Amino acid sequence: MRPVDNTAGTYNNIASMTSESWIIESPSHDPWLNLALEEYLFHTLGQNQTHIVLYTNRDSVIIGRNQNPDYECSLSLLEKENIRLARRFTGGGAVFTDMGCLNFSFIMDKSRYDLSKHFSIITKELSELGIPCETSEGRDLLVGGNKVSGNAFSYQKDKAIHHGTLLVTSDIDRLNNCLTMSQHEIPGVKAVRSRPATVANLSQYHEGLTITSLLDQLYGVFSREFSCTPICEAELYEIYSCRELRDIYTRLSSNMWILRKIRE
Repeated sequence: MRPVDNTAGTYNNIASMTSESWIIESPSHDPWLNLALEEYLFHTLGQNQTHIVLYTNRDSVIIGRNQNPDYECSLSLLEKENIRLARRFTGGGAVFTDMGCLNFSFIMDKSRYDLSKHFSIITKELSELGIPCETSEGRDLLVGGNKVSGNAFSYQKDKAIHHGTLLVTSDIDRLNNCLTMSQHEIPGVKAVRSRPATVANLSQYHEGLTITSLLDQLYGVFSREFSCTPICEAELYEIYSCRELRDIYTRLSSNMWILRKIRE
């Protein structure tokens, strides 16, 4: 779903539209739109609100705000295979996402933000599926030493966002081929470099696990633990229709943003 060409709606209008905290399962598989939705909700977050966003993307490589794309992935392969390249507004490293990867984000008032709680909820739910998961020092989620989740964060004075991935049934060979990092350092360039890691799907540890079944496992606990209610169709349509979200989408999908180089 692309933003509708509609200039109605502003940050202030949407922020005052409701005082509810939402859980949003995005119907879109466009990585630029899903990132725009996260950034928009972050900017418009009201006091004491929490929003949980869940989605899957078509084949994409997502890099952090402070990374150089040609260091992190094979740009020629992405173009050849019609794989989208996107850049988050938050930091962190590069990830590959496809329809077998569940993306999640916690967007909340900073007074409510508790990173250890976020990880604890996810690891507990995976444990109930028989998947023993732990958090690494680099704030990845590991199963048997293999990375199953990458995470990124951003903070402002009164709000915070934590978003991450959960590899469920992703194409691991495709992932490894896309995330071919340059081994060469260029003097004077201070871009953030991703940390190499061996990755695995959660379905490797729980036979038959799918995005749908994992969503069913997580949806209820996220709603309950953060007092979020499912967003109604009319409210979601109004968000997708507003000019500000369209402007964010335009920026995030532009080569000027995606391919910019981080230098000294």
